[in-house]
Amino acid sequence: MVQKVNVTLDDVSPLINYSPPEAWGAGSTTKDPYGQFYDHNGTFTLTTQFGASASMTFNGTGVWIYGAKRDNHGPYNTTLDGRTSSDTGYSSINLLQRVLFSGTGLASGNHTVSIVNSLVDNSKPYLDIDSIVYEVEVPDGYGKFTEDDTADAFQFSPSAWSIYPEDLSNYSNGTGHVTSAPDARVVYTFEVGVYLIGSLIYGAVGPMNGVYTVQVDNGDSFTFNGIKDNLIPKTLLYQNNNLAPGRHTVNISNSPFAGQTLSIDYAVIYRSPSTGWVHLRDP
Repeated sequence: MVQKVNVTLDDVSPLINYSPPEAWGAGSTTKDPYGQFYDHNGTFTLTTQFGASASMTFNGTGVWIYGAKRDNHGPYNTTLDGRTSSDTGYSSINLLQRVLFSGTGLASGNHTVSIVNSLVDNSKPYLDIDSIVYEVEVPDGYGKFTEDDTADAFQFSPSAWSIYPEDLSNYSNGTGHVTSAPDARVVYTFEVGVYLIGSLIYGAVGPMNGVYTVQVDNGDSFTFNGIKDNLIPKTLLYQNNNLAPGRHTVNISNSPFAGQTLSIDYAVIYRSPSTGWVHLRDP
């Protein structure tokens, strides 16, 4: 028997690919009277450009894209694994945290979803993203466990890490690590039994953050960009839920331009209690 588990990517997660990047920007909670009603403390990412897209790849059985339906929003197309559907974000009443697209009942495996602004009326040019949620299957009895950045599972090297990142009080358990050193890295090590949803690594994104690379075990390296208009802690920086049983390492390296930082907060896994890990407090 299995249970369904949802993983949420806030709109600012570097795992969401906004293209072209310059066509997308951060929504405002001060200029927009409805901005505060978006999820995750009012963060949302928006575009007014025809053809601008947001996409992500996930390993799971379902996906939902959340955004707003408002009187200045227009039509959009969504593609899941090559199949495209059309809908509209227009609503005469402002509706926040709404499902713009859902894809359920998928075969467990890798899938790619994208949403594209198909603007047809310049008076209704907006498309915004609030969050993307994907679903995975986890065996019954498996639970959510959090490893704080202070745990032995995290090894920070070299010594050019500070434990005083900006906005520290909003980090999980009030602890975090930050570095601006080129090639500074953190290695997160974990060992799993028969099944694992994977490792979910959280940290901060913001105007001072930059490019980082991730390598799992001895696999390929992947590059992500943590630059965002506003500082947002507790953001999903990396996820991998397609791992074989055994010991694994996630190696995250800072690859900054001058002065840019990498910030690490905590990791989340789903595992069987029989593996003997310590159950830390969830953030």
